Amino acid sequence: MKNSKILIAVFSIVIILSTSCKKDKIKVITQLPAEYSNQGTINVANKNISICIYDNSVEDGDIIDLWFNGIALIENHELTIAEKCFNVKLEDGNNWIGIKVDNEGTNPPASVTVKVNDGTTEQEFDIDGEIDQPGGYIIKF
Repeated sequence: MKNSKILIAVFSIVIILSTSCKKDKIKVITQLPAEYSNQGTINVANKNISICIYDNSVEDGDIIDLWFNGIALIENHELTIAEKCFNVKLEDGNNWIGIKVDNEGTNPPASVTVKVNDGTTEQEFDIDGEIDQPGGYIIKF
């Protein structure tokens, strides 16, 4: 009886430690969601890329959320001519980047210029979006 109580206690401790040490896995969605308008596709040569965003026109108060494979890279970001950059790792095949618009500014729609650098080449494109009409781009590796 005493041995079984000890075994139960040890077993309980092992379960608690094993569940508390596990990292939460973030769900990656590599297909552009249906609510996003697909505005183009680029191909890149390397899995690790840099993504920079900025307003290449007039700073007019555009506020966006930037998404990559279903994960928010930044939320409530007011676009300026100063670049905001992120390093990401691509999945094999299709990946996507998209914007959700919180404020279209004084000159709608919100337009984000995106620079993708894969270490070999740099590609630049615009993503346009409106409130409740997000826009996206496919990135293929």
